[in-house]
Amino acid sequence: MGYYVNIIGADATLPAEKLDEAYARLVELNDHDEWKSGGTTTERWFAWLDRDYPTKFSTAQQILEEVGFEIETNEDGLGNISIMGYDGKTGCEDIMLWAIADLFEAGSEIEWRGEENETWLQRFGGGKKMTQVGGVVTYPEDKAVEYMPFDYGKMRAHFEALAK
Repeated sequence: MGYYVNIIGADATLPAEKLDEAYARLVELNDHDEWKSGGTTTERWFAWLDRDYPTKFSTAQQILEEVGFEIETNEDGLGNISIMGYDGKTGCEDIMLWAIADLFEAGSEIEWRGEENETWLQRFGGGKKMTQVGGVVTYPEDKAVEYMPFDYGKMRAHFEALAK
């Protein structure tokens, strides 16, 4: 995994009734200096978060956004939130997500890509902790077919005539 990562696909919804527990867990993480990657010889903090982030944020959504996740408040009338993206340097996104993974809706998943084009898929939710599998996306040339946009067939003769 490279230093820069981005989400290339996400279907991960945190139900409104789990947001308070998610917030409590994200705040509790701040008590664990051993998991923090930022700091000095005397102080530790999670990358991209202030050392005292629990005093600055009052919701799970605010913390996740500060970490770098793009969050959407669902217009479902229920108050659910969904992770839509992440595009930046690695920090503590994996730890924060891991801590609340089981709170998401069942079948949630996020597909990531690193700066060296490596990919991995995280699955979680429905009371289950996170699993992760790495992979390589390949596009075999022997499976390539001619691409034709919708209604291109109607215009093909025109383009062929222009080429003559």
